[in-house]
Amino acid sequence: MDVFLHFFEAKSPGKNLWVNFSGIAGRIILTLFQQSCKGFRGKFFRVCNSEADPTALDGFPLYWVGELKLKKAKTLDELSSADREVCQILASLGVVFNTAE
Repeated sequence: MDVFLHFFEAKSPGKNLWVNFSGIAGRIILTLFQQSCKGFRGKFFRVCNSEADPTALDGFPLYWVGELKLKKAKTLDELSSADREVCQILASLGVVFNTAE
């Protein structure tokens, strides 16, 4: 989760019910969608903790909450050495993965 939060941060949903994630300037690893993804509400994906880190999703409620506490992007200094290494490897690839593919 911390590696993900190095490259992305959650944006306030405002009046919407959906939380948006946006990339962090200078840490781009995915291309942006050029148009809205219509029909996404009929699809879903599973989010779960792993046994290796049962606290990985702390702060990301998987149920309805009255007040959402958004997680901000993390700098390299805020990451564990293992997560820092993964982020550095991803950044050093010099590849931006195409989300459309």
